[in-house]
Amino acid sequence: MSQQSDIEKAVDHYNKLYGTLVDYPMEQPNKTLLEIDIDYMYRIASADKIVAVPKPDGSFGESVTYEMAFAKFLGKDVGVYYPV
Repeated sequence: MSQQSDIEKAVDHYNKLYGTLVDYPMEQPNKTLLEIDIDYMYRIASADKIVAVPKPDGSFGESVTYEMAFAKFLGKDVGVYYPV
């Protein structure tokens, strides 16, 4: 199962649970890594809650780890969604 599939499961779960807008990362092949990072920082800053989806081995990549740290720095609620 791909990571994107797990992210989509998390989006579906939170949409059904709260009935609210769920913003999530999508491929942005026409942007630089810096542009993508800035975009994600804006999204995190405007979010009420941040939910990270781990890799199949239960770990997080460097980018997700930095995003979680940034969210915590901003005082955001940070959770983890473990796909079933």
